[in-house]
Amino acid sequence: MRELPSFHDDMMELAARRHGPAISRRAFGMGLAAAAACVSPGLKRFNPTDAANLKVQIVYGGDWWGKDHADANRRHLDSIAG
Repeated sequence: MRELPSFHDDMMELAARRHGPAISRRAFGMGLAAAAACVSPGLKRFNPTDAANLKVQIVYGGDWWGKDHADANRRHLDSIAG
């Protein structure tokens, strides 16, 4: 029986196809910090963990989620459903 490739192998292949093998080795071989360093300046505004973006995020505590999540989710789904 042939062994299936691991998820890591699949991700390495995908990254190599999209960004070249050097980027994929850096991103997967050195962890998330290295991957974040590979993001071009023009795309950093889309990274929720970038320091500039963390400053404008709202952090909700467990109390909020326990009390308000169902209502917020319903309102969100209603808004996109039209």
